[in-house]
Amino acid sequence: MVIQCARHSNVGDSGVKADTLSSGAATGGIRRCHLRGWSGLETRMIPLRDTTHAHRTPVVTILLIAANVLVFAYEVRVGPAVVSLIDAFGLIPARFFATVPAPEAFVPLVSSTFLHGGWAHLLGNMLYLWVFGDNVEDRLGRVRFVFFYLSCGIAAGLGQAIAHPGSTMPMVGA
Repeated sequence: MVIQCARHSNVGDSGVKADTLSSGAATGGIRRCHLRGWSGLETRMIPLRDTTHAHRTPVVTILLIAANVLVFAYEVRVGPAVVSLIDAFGLIPARFFATVPAPEAFVPLVSSTFLHGGWAHLLGNMLYLWVFGDNVEDRLGRVRFVFFYLSCGIAAGLGQAIAHPGSTMPMVGA
């Protein structure tokens, strides 16, 4: 897979430089892109697309992005009541471990995956889901991709909860 961050492949008048790193024959090269800023220092750029095209429409990726955006729109719509929403559906490690035997204790492991802490959090997560999700969905298939997405969210939640079991701070997003 090659990630395209810029149209130029070497340093030129634009100040953009792209390095292609060899990562083995199976994966192709990985491109790291840098932008030379006003200070003369190089800064990394955010990938906007990749060059590996999916063989079919990424239906699940689009639906997951839509679900995340709709949940965030609801968060914005409820205004100050979002605190109660995040308290109810965000993963709070101390509460999770206090109620683990109960089936409802596991709901925040999934629901917290779809909550986001702000516009930048949502946009960053959705950008990377859009750039890389179509390829993962294409490779795994739609059903396995849904399980992979949810499993990653659950693993992130469990990892955070295990790392900070006494925390009363809600965790949102993956």
